[in-house]
Amino acid sequence: MRRAQPIRNLLTYTGVEWENKVYQMDPAGRDAWFDDKKDGLGLEFPNLPYYLDGDVKLSQSLAILRHLGRKHGLYGQTEEEQCRQDMAEQQQGDLMMAMGRAVYLAFTPETKAKYLEEALPMHLKLFTKFIGSRSWLLGDRLTYVDFLWYEILDWQLYLDPDCLNDFPVVRDFMDRFENLPNVKEYLKSDKFQKWPLFGPMALWGHKEEGMKLRFPDG
Repeated sequence: MRRAQPIRNLLTYTGVEWENKVYQMDPAGRDAWFDDKKDGLGLEFPNLPYYLDGDVKLSQSLAILRHLGRKHGLYGQTEEEQCRQDMAEQQQGDLMMAMGRAVYLAFTPETKAKYLEEALPMHLKLFTKFIGSRSWLLGDRLTYVDFLWYEILDWQLYLDPDCLNDFPVVRDFMDRFENLPNVKEYLKSDKFQKWPLFGPMALWGHKEEGMKLRFPDG
């Protein structure tokens, strides 16, 4: 799953060397995860993804991302910036929930069309208004919430590669992100995980055929 992808992107951008441990969604993978939990990773709330860096041991994707934002100067500096940051983070969560409802509850051609024609454009219009003429969500300075938003926007292109065409501000934001130092090379490398987006319980976003619309050749 790509829930941890903003974390990987941020670490890559900052030039930090990282190791990605993947637990496969099969009995062997579940056993490996249970064994690691039993042996003690030092996590107070054992969960995936997790982050280990010396004495720092974190779980929960947003907690990890916020920590890395603070550590690497990718965090709101003023109270006004932090308020915008918090709003942007939670609004991204709303879009993720809307997409999750579309792919977990009853994914049909009709529900897909409803999501692409109603829910998604609403969120894209709000994003466009929020970012305005800024380069990034808080202004001219990149922060961790830009990594969050890039990820969920990228997911939309698997549902419909043309769904962002009517939102040039969104496309420009994504183009800027994809050309960031280190990130540009990483997104084109074999190290980047394109798929799956969701876990096996999702009606779309896990099986290989789901990515064919965007990547016909895999």
